[in-house]
Amino acid sequence: MDEQRGDTTLERLSRLEQENRRLKVGGAIALVGLAGLALMGQAQPRRRTIEAEGFFVKDPSGKTRVSLALDRNGQPAIDLLDGNGTARVTLFTRPDGSPVVSVADRDGAARGALTVEADGTPYVRLRDEQDRIRALLTMDKDGPNLTLRDKEGKERASLLARAADGRPGLTLNDKDQRVRAWLTVETDGRPILSFDDDKGRARVVLAVDPDGTPGVAFRDKDEKPRALLTVQSDGTPLLSLRDKNEKVIWRAP
Repeated sequence: MDEQRGDTTLERLSRLEQENRRLKVGGAIALVGLAGLALMGQAQPRRRTIEAEGFFVKDPSGKTRVSLALDRNGQPAIDLLDGNGTARVTLFTRPDGSPVVSVADRDGAARGALTVEADGTPYVRLRDEQDRIRALLTMDKDGPNLTLRDKEGKERASLLARAADGRPGLTLNDKDQRVRAWLTVETDGRPILSFDDDKGRARVVLAVDPDGTPGVAFRDKDEKPRALLTVQSDGTPLLSLRDKNEKVIWRAP
């Protein structure tokens, strides 16, 4: 019987050791699982949102310097304010979705603006103290174009580069916005300066040919050359006069 009790005790001890081993392994697995969950919780923090009708950033003196809110049209707008509380930079969108960045002077008057219209055309507008657009830079299908306006809002000068062939052009207009002078460089490299009358007809044209020969042409109202002055490749000056049919009637030398 002692042997039977001893065998039974040994069996119980063996079973206890096996159970302890299982408990240790299970506990280790549980600890690893908990640690993994903790790390996952740290790697993916819970998202938080803030909802408000406006957000304002103030400086140490309590003055608002940044404002994020909806404007009177219900469109989002960001204002950057100076120390006097004047909005100097404003970013907003129009009802059609086109974005606008506006910069203002110390009185809060908009003096410059960068926009992209609904059709995708970008614009830069510069205004004077009377809120009149005096300079306009745009990029349309014809290429970049810079326009300067007088105080009446009339275009007086324009600088552009044609998209089709890349030719640059400068035009100068009179008070009635008629082109009176223009300068360009042709695709073959020839620079041309033209002076036009009030009907838009080129009356005096100055050019330099690709071979380096300079020339001045004086034209009649039908834009036919009537007097030509040039310097030939050997350095000899040449002056010729022509009739209305462009026939030479006198020349020197």
